[in-house]
Amino acid sequence: MKKLILTLIVTLAVFVKVVAFERTVLTEIFTSTTCPPCATQNPIFDNWLKNSPNAHRIAVIKYHTWWPSPGNDPFYLANTADNSARVSYYGTNYVPRGIINGTNDGTSSASTWITHIQNQLNTTALFKLAAYGNLDSINGGNINIVITSGSTVPTGTLVLHVVIVESDLYYTGTNGDPVHHFVLRKMYPDANGEAFTIGANQSKTITRSITWNSSWKLSNSHIVAFIQNRNTREVYQAIIRKTKETMSKPNLVLPLNGVLNQPVNITLIWNKVSRATNYVLELATDSLFINKLFSDSSLTDTFKTFSKLNRETRYYWRVKALSNSAISDWSETRSFKTIPNTAPAKVTLISPSNGETIPITSPINFTWYVAQPDAEQYLLECATDSNFYNKVIVDSNITQTTTTKQVNQTGKYFWRVKAKNGLGWGEFSDAWWFMSTTSSVKDQIPTDYALFQNYPNPFNPSTTIKFNLAQSGLTSLKIYDMFGKEIRTMINEFLNAGEYVIQFSIDKSTNYSSGIYFYELRSNNFVQTKKMVLIK
Repeated sequence: MKKLILTLIVTLAVFVKVVAFERTVLTEIFTSTTCPPCATQNPIFDNWLKNSPNAHRIAVIKYHTWWPSPGNDPFYLANTADNSARVSYYGTNYVPRGIINGTNDGTSSASTWITHIQNQLNTTALFKLAAYGNLDSINGGNINIVITSGSTVPTGTLVLHVVIVESDLYYTGTNGDPVHHFVLRKMYPDANGEAFTIGANQSKTITRSITWNSSWKLSNSHIVAFIQNRNTREVYQAIIRKTKETMSKPNLVLPLNGVLNQPVNITLIWNKVSRATNYVLELATDSLFINKLFSDSSLTDTFKTFSKLNRETRYYWRVKALSNSAISDWSETRSFKTIPNTAPAKVTLISPSNGETIPITSPINFTWYVAQPDAEQYLLECATDSNFYNKVIVDSNITQTTTTKQVNQTGKYFWRVKAKNGLGWGEFSDAWWFMSTTSSVKDQIPTDYALFQNYPNPFNPSTTIKFNLAQSGLTSLKIYDMFGKEIRTMINEFLNAGEYVIQFSIDKSTNYSSGIYFYELRSNNFVQTKKMVLIK
């Protein structure tokens, strides 16, 4: 029975996952500008720290004391309360003295301090600390300390300490040491810190209001925060960061902005940001990110794969970078649209118009309307027969709704277009024909009146209107809004029979709004009206 119980205990222990975090080691050094040994040990430690690859994981505070004689250390005198309180807390009665993570006494030897630090760097921590917010040299500011616990929370009174330290301070005391680093300037709210409680696997944010002393140099200062057990003095985690931290925003890689026909299983990729520990990714169906489908600030990779997104839906995404001490701005916002539910609809042609005559010397501008949904590729065919057996033009790599081609012989030609999206090719348009002749357009008289569809349509800021007059006569071309109010007269004069092309444009001085407009041609007994759409 005992063997069975022991087996169960061992089995359960295997499945208990202890969440722990990378440790930053707190190094507290008691020193004085009147202490001869300090002038030897401090430079040894400072030089080692400067060259250590783990310097970003070593938080240092140096407390200055009022002894030995003459007891006139200016860094102690600048803050007697906090320095004295920490001396009393640890019962320190000699300098130099180094204490690592609250309980590892390195006595007066810098080499012993370093050994303790290196040993502690190899251990994990029960908490994660992050410090966000920047300070300025006039008003100071607020620093938000984010405490994240693991699966185990130690007993006892947990205290959060927040400290400002300053380096590169030049002062030569009686011991001859000319430069001083990580000098305690102020503890917030005071040397007692703030007691807090937290449960396992929880996060808590504590805001510290930092007042700035004009005699401190912002660029040489750091924020140090650490969690300590008030009763046992053990330090469970620390963090050190500059008083002003910035971070570059991520650059988005794939998919490209605005792309269509993306798979419903898609991977979003962005570039790595220096010093970033994790990233925030948001995915939404609107550009303001009100309708968020995904928001996660714990991503450590520079990619995220989504499965089974909705078809024919436009998604928006953005990323920001985080470290333990800084948050970047958002990246640009990109969008993509997933694969549609159907292949493209039948294409509608624009020009050359059905039955149009074109000189053989003129390039032919084939144009058509955008095919929905989400056409990205078009196939143009032009043949000498209506069955398209004798093709003279075949181009399946067209990505716009217009292309310029030329035929080599006079005669009648037929042309048609179809579109492709992520589901494949759609249906061909109706086949239109045009006549290629040796005569110029100016030499030909149209046999019929005709008012053609404007192009482009929708338009902004201009569009082309083409019409044919079979006979000479008084002719008017007018523009009306959707309520039938005339807004512009383009032509009102006697015109000879022929083909005409008119440009209709708007500029900043006009106040035309987006919407539907009509253009009407009148000549002799011919009247025809067509619709066009302005998009601003």
